[in-house]
Amino acid sequence: MARLFVEALLILGSVEICLPSQQDVRWVVKVPAGRSREAAAIRLAEERGLEYVGPVEPFPDLFELRLSRKTVESRSVDHGIGQLDDPSVEDAVHAELSGHPAVEWASKQVPLKRMKREFIDPAFPRQWHLVNRLEKGHDTNVSGVWKEGVNGAGVTVAVVDDGVEWRNPDLRNNYNADGSHDYNDNDKDPSPNLKAKYDNSHGTKCAGLIAAGANDICGVGVAYGAKVAGIRMLDGMVTDLLEGKSFIFKAHVNWIYSCSWGPEDDGKTVEGPGYVAKEAMELAIKKGRYGYGNVFVFASGNGGINDDNCNFDGYANSIFTITIGAVDELNSMPYYAELCSAMLAVTYSNGHTQGDRMVVTTDASSHKGCTYTFSGTSASAPIASGIIALMLQIRNCLTWRDVQHIIVYTAVMVDAGHAQWAENAAGFHHSNQHGFGLLDAYRMTRVAGVTKTSFHFLSL
Repeated sequence: MARLFVEALLILGSVEICLPSQQDVRWVVKVPAGRSREAAAIRLAEERGLEYVGPVEPFPDLFELRLSRKTVESRSVDHGIGQLDDPSVEDAVHAELSGHPAVEWASKQVPLKRMKREFIDPAFPRQWHLVNRLEKGHDTNVSGVWKEGVNGAGVTVAVVDDGVEWRNPDLRNNYNADGSHDYNDNDKDPSPNLKAKYDNSHGTKCAGLIAAGANDICGVGVAYGAKVAGIRMLDGMVTDLLEGKSFIFKAHVNWIYSCSWGPEDDGKTVEGPGYVAKEAMELAIKKGRYGYGNVFVFASGNGGINDDNCNFDGYANSIFTITIGAVDELNSMPYYAELCSAMLAVTYSNGHTQGDRMVVTTDASSHKGCTYTFSGTSASAPIASGIIALMLQIRNCLTWRDVQHIIVYTAVMVDAGHAQWAENAAGFHHSNQHGFGLLDAYRMTRVAGVTKTSFHFLSL
C-alpha cells in the first residue's frame, strides 16, 4: 500500500514517491549479436521458468523478463523453489541469468527513490517571474519575445513526472496526446491519480509553467503557444527501465524533456541514471528530434538546507542534461538551493522567507485549477524548458549542444557581491551558486536565430 513518507526536510515539504508492494520482479537482459536475439531471449525465459515480456525498444539487444507469482509456482513444481517473497528465489534467478552463456549482461529492476523538487510556503498571486513590476528587470525578460510573435509554436515539451491533468482548461488546447504515455498504468492517458493520499499535482504545475494557454484562465506559460506532453512515471515504483523508456518515448515528437525530480536531497545520497536510462539518454541526444538531439532539463535540487550538492546527482551532472537552479525575486540564492559546479544556469523561483513570492501555475487538485504556491527548483526547470522551446521555434535545427552553448553565451551574471564568480579558461564567468548565470529569454532567442549548428557530440 502506498504511504506518505515524512522526510527530515519538513520545511521543504518534499514528498517521497510512494511504492506499492511488489507483485513481480523483472530483469533486463542484454543478448549478444546473433541470428535471432529475440528468439534467444524467449528460449532463455522458457528455460529459466520466467515470463518473456518483450523487447526494450528501441534497443535491439535488450529484453525484459518477469518473475511473477505464476512463474514462481511453475518453478516451484519443476525446481522446488520457494515463494516470490523469498529473496533466495530472486537471487537464484539473477545468478542463473548472469551466468547464462546467451546473456551478456543482466540487471534486476529494483525500486528507486525519487524526490519531487517542491516545497510549501505562502505566496503572492502574481506571475512575477514573467513580468516583475515590483523589482524591475528581475524576471525572465520574455515579454519582448512574445511581442515578436514567438511563443513556442511547433515545439512539444514532455513533462516527465507524476502525470499531467491535461483536461485543465489552461492546458487542454496545448496538450499533445501523441507525445504522452502513462508508464505507471501502462496506457496512453498520463492523467494523475488525484485520489491518492499524497499529492500528484506536481507534473501539472510544471506543465503550466511551460505552456499554459493565453486564455484568461489562471496564468500563462513561458511558451504559451507550445505543446506539452505528459509522461507519467513517478506515481509508483521507479526503475532504471522505467526511466529509460520515459527518456526515449516519442523522441521525434517530444523535443524537450523536463524533469523536476531526482535522487534524495539528503546530503549523502550519490546516485544517477542506471544502464538503460543512460543508454536511452545518449540515444536520444544522438538520434532524437530528427538527429538534432533531444534536450533534457533537470532541476538541480532543493537540498541546500542539508548541505546537499547537485554534483552528487548523476542526472544533474550528466553532460547530456541542462541543470537549472533557482534565484529569488532579488536575484539571490534561496536557502534550499544547492551549490554545484555542474549547474549550467538559474532562473526564478521563491526565496528565503514566507514573505517572498512563489510561482503561479496550473493545478490538478484545486477546483479552480490554479495554484499560487509552486516553488523550489521544481518551478525553475520547467520555466527553463519553456524558454528553450522559444529558441527552438526560432531555429528548430539547433542541436542539443547548441542549446547548451547559447545558455552559456547569454546567461547574465547576478548577485556579483556574494556568488563567488570565477572566470574559466574560456573566458566565461561561472559560479557554483548560479552556474553561468541567469537565463534571459530575449538574449537567448536573439542568439538562437543566428547560431551556426555545431557538432552534436565528439569522443576523443
